[in-house]
Amino acid sequence: MKSEQLLNALNNIDDSLIEETNPFQEEEITKPVLQVTGGTGKGGKRKMRKGILLVAVCAVLLFSGVAAYAATGGDLLKIVRHKGTDGDGETTVEYQPLEQPVVQMSSLRGEIQNAPAEIKKQVDEFNAIPEMERMALSTMPDVLTKKFDTLEAAIDYIGYDQLNFPKLNYPTEDVHIDMLGCKTADGYSLSTISLDTMQQYRQGGIRYCQTIATIFTENANASSAMILALSEKVKLAQEQRVADGRTFSILHTNEPDPYNEGAKVLSTEVFTTDNNVVYLFHISYDEANRADAEAVIEEWINSFSGN
Repeated sequence: MKSEQLLNALNNIDDSLIEETNPFQEEEITKPVLQVTGGTGKGGKRKMRKGILLVAVCAVLLFSGVAAYAATGGDLLKIVRHKGTDGDGETTVEYQPLEQPVVQMSSLRGEIQNAPAEIKKQVDEFNAIPEMERMALSTMPDVLTKKFDTLEAAIDYIGYDQLNFPKLNYPTEDVHIDMLGCKTADGYSLSTISLDTMQQYRQGGIRYCQTIATIFTENANASSAMILALSEKVKLAQEQRVADGRTFSILHTNEPDPYNEGAKVLSTEVFTTDNNVVYLFHISYDEANRADAEAVIEEWINSFSGN
């Protein structure tokens, strides 16, 4: 598929891709593992405008109607629209690999093996705080975040031999790992691990792209998934592409730019699974730098396929 074909579905949205649930049903979210939300950071950095919810045993995301729709099989991206009473509804996009990806904790041979003890210490210190004070905190004591100077250092920290993290030749602005701890029969362990990088792919008019590699361990819930939470008003379309034997599920979105009246923000998410690791690539752009974004998307897919 040529790069100019990659985003051609943006203006031809197929309504059959959207499965609507009962508008009177309620969606309950209990403590997401990771949520990257929108806004513009310092220096014009455009962060992800949608929430990424990584669902695991200690952080359950419940959406009425999703399970029944997922059971029908079909495409790897399941799109469900939850209607709101006053236009404030939500669309969720769930990425579902054909088989549940699981990486055994014993396969992670880096310093990450010390993370459960660090999380237990965080939880114990948090629980020692008076209850009224805890209620005022936004801390998630069962989540441990570590920042790294380089991608290589983060990969070494995890120590998973089959982690084929795509490497783009662009300046890296941020590398960190989010780890969700949970209780097991033997004490504390990890449920979900996410390696997250932010890179600057364009110098003029600063633009960023993001790659997240997510590991679900044997402690994660059997229905663990990666879910994007979007506004009900976002236009979207999906496609699949196969490169070097890997299937890439691609989601295109188109929404009004809240910072520039009349303008549109275009985004593309690319999902794939390799060696039981789920990968998500995100890139936001406008019409003016559409060609740059298309080139980076192809570069990411080709870089990944070359590992």
